[in-house]
Amino acid sequence: MKGFILHNSADENFRTPLGALNTGESVTLSLYLQAENVKNVFLKVNCENNVEFFPMTEENCIYSATIYSGDVPCVKNYVFKVVMGSETFYYSPKNGHTCGIGDLFTCDKSSYQITVVKNGFKTPDCFKGALMYQIFPDRFCVSGENLSSGKEYHEKKGRTVYVHKDLS
Repeated sequence: MKGFILHNSADENFRTPLGALNTGESVTLSLYLQAENVKNVFLKVNCENNVEFFPMTEENCIYSATIYSGDVPCVKNYVFKVVMGSETFYYSPKNGHTCGIGDLFTCDKSSYQITVVKNGFKTPDCFKGALMYQIFPDRFCVSGENLSSGKEYHEKKGRTVYVHKDLS
């Protein structure tokens, strides 16, 4: 593709408002696209396996769509589907990321995320400005039967499992 394309989910020029949404709110997502032969640009949104495509409107090379957060807390995943001539491209975050500046791909690989929380949710004061670690006890001191069941679980999900031998 010749031209220029950009979306940055951490920039208010591309996502308004930033951060998590309350149920009942809307967010406007924008994509800057300067290229020839653009036929259509869609915002593809997936929430709990419910996929919707929203046509994006263009003004001065900026394609925008506003979506409703819904009435139920969830994580909404989104990518931009760009149809140029006979080719289809997807603009999504770089591999392994869910936010920031993305890249153009020929297939729908990864997605940006919007967290939707229950309207009125407030972060407890004790967590504001804090750093929290999430610890997974099943990852520690795993051996014997627990090791093989955990290994099988991840392999069934298509993940490559590397088992470390005793490192002591």
